[in-house]
Amino acid sequence: MKNKIYSCFIFFISGFMCFAQMNAEELLLKALAAHGGDRYKEVKSITYQKRINHFDASGALLDTVIENHTIDFVNSTSQFSWRLRGDDFTAKQNKDSVTLQINGVHTRDTATILKMEKSLKAATYVFWQPFKLIDPSAILESKGITTLFNGWEVHVLEVQYPNSDDRWYFYFDIKSFLLKATGVFFKKRYSLIVNDLHEKNTELNLNAKRTSYFTNIAFVPRRINTQYQYEIISLSK
Repeated sequence: MKNKIYSCFIFFISGFMCFAQMNAEELLLKALAAHGGDRYKEVKSITYQKRINHFDASGALLDTVIENHTIDFVNSTSQFSWRLRGDDFTAKQNKDSVTLQINGVHTRDTATILKMEKSLKAATYVFWQPFKLIDPSAILESKGITTLFNGWEVHVLEVQYPNSDDRWYFYFDIKSFLLKATGVFFKKRYSLIVNDLHEKNTELNLNAKRTSYFTNIAFVPRRINTQYQYEIISLSK
């Protein structure tokens, strides 16, 4: 009986040490496995609709914008279109250029095009997670385990990029290793985006519903900011 208890104790301690000593690379590998492993490499293109609800400081709905996105991984292009205040917009990013059409007419405004370029990159970055974290320029650091404001226990992976003051914190479930939330320090403001729901059709456990909050430095929400709903329209392999 003593031997059995001793063996169980050793097993528990060994498991705890492995759990506690998980480094950034190990954590990312487990997260990738939870999101389908290498299946993401089979995807040639994906089209999805993104419904965005904006809220004011009191939590009242301000407006809703529906965007239609396509990411072409083979040709390294992306685009999205949306309608706002009666105007139709289409932004496209190719390997060497970004274009923006408003009601079918190309705009040449440099500042607007630069803004669209950032929006296109940001849309792909947040949607195609955790696969975007494989980027060799990403500086990864495991920050242990924490409990989010809603009680979820999560592994914390801090991510930074060269020549950027932005800091990202990716929170993965301690058991399933699914991406549960993302914290970001951007333009001197802290925000937390919670993954309320994952889709099940692609085998990649992509975002299906997310809620963004303005938070304090500890990523405790001050108020709701935006809510996102995603619908996968098509996926090509």
